[in-house]
Amino acid sequence: MNDYENKQLIQSARDSNLADYFLQSAYTTQHHGAEVYIKEYPGLCVNEKSNKWYSHYDGVGGSNAIDCLVKICGRDFKQAVRELTGNDVGVSEKAQRCKVFMERPWLDNQSTSEPIEKSEKQFQLPERGANMRRLFAYFCQSRKIPAAVVEELVKANLLYQSAGQVATTIDGVPQIAKPPNAVFVHRDESGEAVGGEVQGINSFN
Repeated sequence: MNDYENKQLIQSARDSNLADYFLQSAYTTQHHGAEVYIKEYPGLCVNEKSNKWYSHYDGVGGSNAIDCLVKICGRDFKQAVRELTGNDVGVSEKAQRCKVFMERPWLDNQSTSEPIEKSEKQFQLPERGANMRRLFAYFCQSRKIPAAVVEELVKANLLYQSAGQVATTIDGVPQIAKPPNAVFVHRDESGEAVGGEVQGINSFN
């Protein structure tokens, strides 16, 4: 599945009819006019006409069906897309390129006529920290990103707080990034880590 097809599938999932989804998925529902209440999730209702949803218990709502399943029903992103459309999000071309890059053999001198040998060095993510306190403080307090969004990324193993110093390269110059840092993990369709990005989480930057 290419990037365009992935985007189309995700958009289709976002626009899915939520009322139909809950009515056809064996949930216990109750109608109040155009509102459909889902008893398994107290306070959650979906408007059949506008397709908007709102959780009175959590105080959040919207018209994005994926958001409803992720924020209220506890699904991860891929699972939400699968339940709403019946199809899986495929590995993107970007992830495929990243994986090829990470597995590419490297030479000290590419102009040599010697046979190419694959490097013994393997991709390794930075070590995880003992907690996520600085990470949540930075993204939620300094950057005003909803805690639910950060928590979802952490639960999906796409984001964590690093421990120890992280060696990196900036403009071709080796650098040491001081802890703590946020590590964004790139994963392929099978869930394998194929790359990552390190971002400082100093609230005073």
